[in-house]
Amino acid sequence: MPQMRVQIYYFSYHNKYFFEAYSSCQASNCSRLRIKTCTFVKTEQTEKYSQNLIIMTKAVLFTTMFILSVVGLFAQQQLGNPGFENWEDEGVGRDEPVKWSGIKTSDNSTINSVAPVNWDKSTTAHSGSFSLKVENASTITGAVATGSMTSGRFHATFNPQDGYVYSDFSNSKWNTPFTDRPDSVVVWVQYQPANNDTLQAKFLLHVDSCSIAVLPKWSNNVIAMAQITLTGTHNNWVRLSAPFVYSSNAKPEYILAILTAGAGLNAQAGSVALYDDVELIYNPVSIDESQNKELNVFYAEGKIHFKDFSPSDLGADIQIYDLSGRKVFEQKIDGPEIDISALNITKGIYIISVSNEGAQAVKKLVIY
Repeated sequence: MPQMRVQIYYFSYHNKYFFEAYSSCQASNCSRLRIKTCTFVKTEQTEKYSQNLIIMTKAVLFTTMFILSVVGLFAQQQLGNPGFENWEDEGVGRDEPVKWSGIKTSDNSTINSVAPVNWDKSTTAHSGSFSLKVENASTITGAVATGSMTSGRFHATFNPQDGYVYSDFSNSKWNTPFTDRPDSVVVWVQYQPANNDTLQAKFLLHVDSCSIAVLPKWSNNVIAMAQITLTGTHNNWVRLSAPFVYSSNAKPEYILAILTAGAGLNAQAGSVALYDDVELIYNPVSIDESQNKELNVFYAEGKIHFKDFSPSDLGADIQIYDLSGRKVFEQKIDGPEIDISALNITKGIYIISVSNEGAQAVKKLVIY
């Protein structure tokens, strides 16, 4: 029987079978073809051979699909291109990592044309061949453009305080559908800061539209947040991790991430960070709102009040996070109320977490 290496591709036309082949066939009526296609005239022999081949390829295809469906059933979702091995030309003078975008592909074409290229593909990798390099750079206005890469899209303005990253639904490359509830996130980094700068990486699970930093109009769309920070010089790879703090029991729809080389609006020109192997970690227990115990807490007149305070709550740890995931307050509970008026915390929505003897509760807290 003639033998041939073939792909799963077949059709019939004018009493002939056509098969796309990787190289050549050894049939008596078929020589090596440059277009890698073999044809067989329909005869009793080739009809039998062709049908056997079709059955075989269908069986292979069915088995492959079954394996993939089983793997998919138990697979846990991750960010796209988390090891930065794949890059693409976006016409901005330097390739971007696939499923990630920088300041020069923002939603402001005017800024795109003048924004500095503050990222690169690095061959200093934790694993694989490449990592992501981001570097804070000075702009023509004198401001510092924080070296950043996001899984969403930049909303860029000439006033840095008005800028943010968000999930943009106009193009699939600027949003990442995501429905799992990871426990934490891990990333490998190297860092060379300028003037005591701080590396920041932020991760947000959300429904509908949302951004980092979270705009007030989207605050109710937040499901969970995680933030990683690092100071000091680290010339070797360092593993960093942070928990997701859940403020809702709703099912996420998207994940949004931003990886930076500096401390936001206070970033220092010249700071350089390398990122590689971003991984979402899944454990049986995550930090969910109202997990293990009910948290009855509210803010009034500069104080946090615990409505159902009892002596057993003394010594419990309390943390308050803003909607970017930054911790703004931490101490142990020493009574039914805690005075935070001296902190001058900006009005808005925060996440309060209380943990005590293995029990933990998380809730949204409105400070006004």
